[in-house]
Amino acid sequence: MEIPLEQFQKQRSERAYDFLLIPLKITEIYKGQIDKAPITLKYQAKGRSDAPEPDYVLSLDKKEAIFFLEYNDWPSWKGIYFTSHEPNSALVEFNRRSEATIKSEIKTQAGLISDLKLQNSEPRLHSDEVKELIREMFNSNSAARAYSQLAALGKDAAPAIISQMNDFRELPLQEFTLTLQPGVHATYKPKVVADVLAAILDQTTGECFGRIYNGGSERERQAAIWGWSLWLAKMSREKRNSSVSAPSPSISPSDVESFFRAITKGDVETVKDNLAKGIGINIKSSQGMTPLGVAAFQGNIRMLELLISKGADVNLRGFNQSTPLILASAKGHLEAVKYLISKNADFRVTDTGLTPMMMAAAGGHKDVVEYLYSKGDKVNARQSDGWTPLMHAAAANQIEVAKLLLLWGANRDLKTDDGKTASTIAEEERFSELLLVLKNFDGNKGGRK
Repeated sequence: MEIPLEQFQKQRSERAYDFLLIPLKITEIYKGQIDKAPITLKYQAKGRSDAPEPDYVLSLDKKEAIFFLEYNDWPSWKGIYFTSHEPNSALVEFNRRSEATIKSEIKTQAGLISDLKLQNSEPRLHSDEVKELIREMFNSNSAARAYSQLAALGKDAAPAIISQMNDFRELPLQEFTLTLQPGVHATYKPKVVADVLAAILDQTTGECFGRIYNGGSERERQAAIWGWSLWLAKMSREKRNSSVSAPSPSISPSDVESFFRAITKGDVETVKDNLAKGIGINIKSSQGMTPLGVAAFQGNIRMLELLISKGADVNLRGFNQSTPLILASAKGHLEAVKYLISKNADFRVTDTGLTPMMMAAAGGHKDVVEYLYSKGDKVNARQSDGWTPLMHAAAANQIEVAKLLLLWGANRDLKTDDGKTASTIAEEERFSELLLVLKNFDGNKGGRK
């Protein structure tokens, strides 16, 4: 990315609302399509709440970076913009680990969508009501009532609504108003059925995957449908695969956050009190973390013992599919790793194939890597995108860990899905000493594959 610095600073100092045009040279596309390359990114140098911060963008001038972009086909806004994420999350400095994480997530998403298609024949709550209300949208006399009644079904109807989003029939009534709360209203101008369904989903779920509620291009609508489908697939997976306990009606969100703060601080007595009040032992935080996962991340053995004694699921996946064992391994908490394995923590329970050894190798935690190997974690285990523990060590320049893995028989010739070996990764990152080790180390005596 090469930023026109003079224009950038001028717009920023003047607090101008014009869009700066930043040319981007595309070297690889991970997901989606572009009309042409190179492309031009529209960015406001004064800063926006839904785009990376100006100082962060400037820090990546003339550097390789990974961009999360979207098209806006609205005539007055037509162009390419950062996706609307939390600040800075739509722009990541390029390195092999971040690239691997993104590719792995893309594969996971494809698998989730595939699973969702298999479930489409299953009955969904409010399915018949949703279909009937969509039919009523084509009657000018009942359309307004149909919109309101569809919204009144609430979040429980979201799966049934999402299943009907591939409906691009033009609506006879192309304006309606929803009451969000007393005295607060929102007016929408949908053009087709998919638009009005997106508007209702936005309000009933609090999520948004594309602003098509006032109409949009086919490309924008397909992107929104993909986003809603992926959201539904993730919700369905959580419902199927986790044993998350719902808090009792007397437990508020602030009680749950207080519970997680106590775990983080190691406040055993407060945690006991919260559990006695009825907070579920496997409940997830607003960030998707599990109680046991937080304790493992902190390496707090006493807290791990308490939570497991109360029924915490030792293999329950939390944020980004991380298990307690993966989190403890990533932070290098050897005693926590030992304890979790003694309680039957599994090495491979993630959809992506990520293992504790991979995370310990990336962190350079040699003692944890040695212990995991002694307990059966495989040195040539592979993620869904082909990455191995040796590749993770290579991407993080962990020379001593790499030597250890090679001694145990790590296969230097294995390749990622895009054809990279551990040596290729080290070479691209310019880790010259590690590269020599990977090419010349004579310690391939065989180990668990």
